Amino acid sequence: MKTTAVLVLGVFAATTAASARQFDPGAPSAKPVPGFRSADIGERRLRYKCAGEGEPTVLIEPGGGISLETVFSWDPPVGWAIVFPELAKVTRICVYDRAGLGRSDPAPQPRTSLDVARDLHALLEAAGIRPPYLLAGQSFGGMNARMFASLHPGSVAGMVLVDSSHPDFYPEVAKVLPPPSPGEPESLKGWREGPDLSKSREWVDLKANAKLVRECGNLGDMPLIVLSASPDWNDPFAPDDVEPLIDEVHQRLQAELLNLSTRSKQIVATKAGHNIQAEEPQLVIDAILDVVAQARKK
Repeated sequence: MKTTAVLVLGVFAATTAASARQFDPGAPSAKPVPGFRSADIGERRLRYKCAGEGEPTVLIEPGGGISLETVFSWDPPVGWAIVFPELAKVTRICVYDRAGLGRSDPAPQPRTSLDVARDLHALLEAAGIRPPYLLAGQSFGGMNARMFASLHPGSVAGMVLVDSSHPDFYPEVAKVLPPPSPGEPESLKGWREGPDLSKSREWVDLKANAKLVRECGNLGDMPLIVLSASPDWNDPFAPDDVEPLIDEVHQRLQAELLNLSTRSKQIVATKAGHNIQAEEPQLVIDAILDVVAQARKK
C-alpha cells in the first residue's frame, strides 16, 4: 500500500490470514508483549526488546506510525515480527517504539529524524546496548537511520535501507506532475506537497525533516544495501494516469541512495511494494545478514 503518507512514513494496515479485521499498527497493544521493556530516557520512557547474541547489534527503524510492540502482538506474525527471530539466531537485534507510538510515552510535536535519532541514542545508553550497530530502516525509518549514522558515525558498522524515504521525493514528484487544475483528484495535492500529518500519532514536519536529512552527508565505505519496491507494483492509491510518473521518480531516487556509500548495492523486489518486510520478509532477512557478514569482516 503506497498512499501519499505511506511512501514517506510506511503506515500500513495489516490483515491477518485468519481475519479480515484491520489493525492500527500505531495504537498500544491490548496488553504488554513479553520481552518488551521500558527505558527511561529522561523526559519519557520508550519501549524496546532485544534478543540474540553477537555483533553488530541490528537496530530496526520501522516506517512512520508503526509500533513494533503492537505488530509483535498480532497472530499470525507479520513483517518485522517474522524478521526479528530469524536475525536473533545469528546476531543481537533490538527493536523499539518511537515516542507516541504503542506504549511509548509521547513527545512534543512536530518531530524530525533529528529528534528520533537523539531519542534512540538516549535509549541505547539507558538500556546499555553498546555499538557497533547495524541500522535497518524502512520508509521514514530509513531517514532516521541516516540521521543516526551522521550523528554517531563511529558507532554504525552497516546499514540496510528498506524502500527508504528520500528527502527529495515530493519536490521531484511535483516537477513531473501536471500543474494543478480545477476538478483534479484531491490526492494529487498530497503527492505534490506531501501529506498533512498533523493529526497522526507521529506528526513529522516533512519539509524541515527533508532539509535536515539532505545535510546528513554520506556514509563513506560503510556496507550499505538499498532494498527497493518492485517497479511492477501497482499502487491503488495513485491516479492511473500519473502513477508511472510517480513510480519513475521513486525508482530513480532509490538508485540515487547508492551514492551514500562506496560499498553499496541495490536489490529490487520482484513483487513487494513499499512494505517489503511484510510482503517479502526473506529479502530483508538476507540483506541484513549480508551486511552483518560484511561488518564482521571489516
